[in-house]
Amino acid sequence: MNNLTVAHKRVLVVDESVDVTELEKLAADSGWTMAGRFSQGFDESVELQWSADSGVDVAYIEFHSDGVRMVTVRGQDESAVDAVAEIVRGAVTTRDLDSLLDDVSKDPGPEPTALVRGWRELALACTHSHPDQPMDERLPAALETALRHDNRQVRLRGLVVADALGGRWPKLVDLVLARQGEETELGYVVEVFAQLRDDQAEDAEAAEDDKGSADD
Repeated sequence: MNNLTVAHKRVLVVDESVDVTELEKLAADSGWTMAGRFSQGFDESVELQWSADSGVDVAYIEFHSDGVRMVTVRGQDESAVDAVAEIVRGAVTTRDLDSLLDDVSKDPGPEPTALVRGWRELALACTHSHPDQPMDERLPAALETALRHDNRQVRLRGLVVADALGGRWPKLVDLVLARQGEETELGYVVEVFAQLRDDQAEDAEAAEDDKGSADD
């Protein structure tokens, strides 16, 4: 079952206090069948997968380089997916997309180190959410605030988030381009976004020309 065929998916970021053995015990107590263990290299990620009797797949993923862990719950039946997600929430401390967005949208926001981590968690959660997941309108507002933050690392993380999610939600890249001429310390990064947007426009124009020539 992949993201393109699954009908429903929930993403839960696992709190730092949670030990993976707690999830393994939950899986055993819930009667989930171990489906596999996969690794993308120690510096990237490791994934444990289970299958629940309700036709729901559960995965625990550790992103080593980002220091972020999550549980994904996916399946064709929305009520079954939600039921399994609630079992996970009841057993270990997690945060969903809504609460992660709340964290980065607070005014005043958390201190810079916590804010950078919050954006890192949110970006990964969004990346692994269902491909048809609509953009929450709080996201661009929060990102615009991050891009104007006094702290350089927060602004840089905002740029990284726009890069990670901009292909899915182009409005986020528009926010970066709006910083041209205003962002000085990280202006070189903004210029990379501008160049990529120009390249995409040229590629689209060339493709349209090729299509026109073929039609002739």
